[in-house]
Amino acid sequence: MVNKINLFLIKLVLVIVVGITMYASVIVLNDDILNNSNDINTINRKITSLEETSSKLERDIELLKMTHKALRTSINTQEQSATGGVGVLTGKILPEEE
Repeated sequence: MVNKINLFLIKLVLVIVVGITMYASVIVLNDDILNNSNDINTINRKITSLEETSSKLERDIELLKMTHKALRTSINTQEQSATGGVGVLTGKILPEEE
């Protein structure tokens, strides 16, 4: 009888220890999940910011390409006008005749 009571108490203590361990694990896991959630939110905000910056830079690059093309066309037109329409590109811009 005493043996059965001792065995029951040992089992009860084991169940309590396992229960406390599981409870502590759940608390630690919950804290880790909250920390990871905050980290994920921060990373998502940074990714969104980088995507916006990248998009703006791509637009700026396209505008620069168009500006470069327009300037190149303008220079070519001025050189052709300066050479009498021959179209010789010397790399030098001649002053316009008055």
